[in-house]
Amino acid sequence: HAHHPELKVDYSWDAKTKLAKISVKQEQKVDENIMLFHLKLPVAFKVDKKTILRSVEISKVREDYYFALPAVPEIVRVDPDLTLLAKITFAPPTTMLHAQLSNMEDVVGRLLSIERLAKKKDVDTVENLKKALNEDPFYGVRIAASKALREIATEPAFEALIKAKGQDDARVRRQVIGDVGSFYKDEALAFLKKVLAGEKNPSVRSAVI
Repeated sequence: HAHHPELKVDYSWDAKTKLAKISVKQEQKVDENIMLFHLKLPVAFKVDKKTILRSVEISKVREDYYFALPAVPEIVRVDPDLTLLAKITFAPPTTMLHAQLSNMEDVVGRLLSIERLAKKKDVDTVENLKKALNEDPFYGVRIAASKALREIATEPAFEALIKAKGQDDARVRRQVIGDVGSFYKDEALAFLKKVLAGEKNPSVRSAVI
């Protein structure tokens, strides 16, 4: 039938019972053409460096599901392999987003965590994004981290971008240049002039100019 599922997912942990609670609500407008969906939603818990895969059967407007786990999960991923044609809203705790950003086995998870972390301004978040910008093996993640630091726009975020000028991938250098250039301050102008004096890549030089 018409439309697609719009799912709002919430997570909580009960330390006493060692139960992870996943709550799922179907938020799409329901009428004579759009019914409630019946589907399986995959959920992955990362506990003690092991991934535990589970699946929940969704058929109602709102349902709660409980999972017994050996310990509190470091990461919770909803539909980790993107198997559903659905709009899924899930906002894990910040500590989980940091763990997700450092998980080298999950590129999509790292990109999704950066999207969420771009809305935060705390010191730990800026440090983790700075690390991703300088150390992540995938250039796409490094570009996303640069964009997130630009969106955060604090002084530590600006310093993180300034110190990332030595990127070996020209695509990332160009992104960093553009993001530094969005800060209207003398330090940004001085940085761009310095880069222009030493940069050889014409695409990056044009971004600097």
